Amino acid sequence: MIGQLAIKIAGRESGKHCVIVDKIDSNYVLIDGNVRRKKCNINHLELLNKKLDIKKGASTSEVHKAMEKDGITPQEFLPRCVYVSPRSWLYGSALNAVALSGPGINSLIEMGEWQKQTRPFFISIMAIGKTVQEKNLEMSTFQVYIASLLKWWPFLQDLLGVQINYSCPNTGENMEEMLQELVGQSQRDMNMLGMLGLPLVPKISVLFPVEYAQEIGNDRYCAGLTLSNTIPWDDLPKFGIDRRKIFGSDVSPLIKRGFKQPGGYSGKELLPHVAHYVRELRAAGFRKHINAGGGILGPSDIDVLYDSGANSFSLGSIAFLRCWRMRATIARAYKLCAR
Repeated sequence: MIGQLAIKIAGRESGKHCVIVDKIDSNYVLIDGNVRRKKCNINHLELLNKKLDIKKGASTSEVHKAMEKDGITPQEFLPRCVYVSPRSWLYGSALNAVALSGPGINSLIEMGEWQKQTRPFFISIMAIGKTVQEKNLEMSTFQVYIASLLKWWPFLQDLLGVQINYSCPNTGENMEEMLQELVGQSQRDMNMLGMLGLPLVPKISVLFPVEYAQEIGNDRYCAGLTLSNTIPWDDLPKFGIDRRKIFGSDVSPLIKRGFKQPGGYSGKELLPHVAHYVRELRAAGFRKHINAGGGILGPSDIDVLYDSGANSFSLGSIAFLRCWRMRATIARAYKLCAR
């Protein structure tokens, strides 16, 4: 039982990953991880089919290191998986090795937060299986869970949309192999999820050839595209982004921290590449909705993407790189979207 990965399903920390570090008795265990280290009733945990390599009574830091090693993002006040130095902050830039850190669709449905929503919202999903068969099975599972959600809470049919993420660089996926299979996989996914009758919005990045994006976006079930994600560290030179100038080294600071993945870049240098990509998509004849993000650090950046042809905007790293501009940036986005 020591090292057993679980999800808390009761109390204020419901939905968070935790790890069993000691067994107290037949009913209670000691847990740590993305929850406060404490005694917990075993019935308040959903045990996952995974164990981490830790010793009995492992410290919080040891638990977090084991979680990182296994691809789970620990929740920390100053997370090690996000790198911002005084130098990179001045350049409006950051690195992150944050993978898919949610507790899973089943646990999120059980938490009941989606069922409380009264305004339109999207959930984001990504299949990370190593083979086509594994990815198809994951998407089939998503489809079953979402169909069940709509069956019991039918009002969500008018509020819910699904973003299908194909571009997270921190999941261990080989991006070149993913690109080769991308169009076929996206068509299978949308055919499967299209039966739900919900808006489907694939999420891609500037790494994807524009012709791929157009083919994916023209699918009958596709409501639009989201163009917003980090650029992998190793690909930064291809985009003319000077790693040494911004981060002081050609070796990722996250590698120096012991992470397996060098992480993905977010920040100011993304903006011109995203804007150029949106313009290319529009020039190629793509007419559906485009949600764009990447490098938005202030209100004027919203104008850059809007003038390029974006219909709506995703905000991310502005929250910790230029947080004092957030309110004005959101206000500018609402003003332009209302036109």
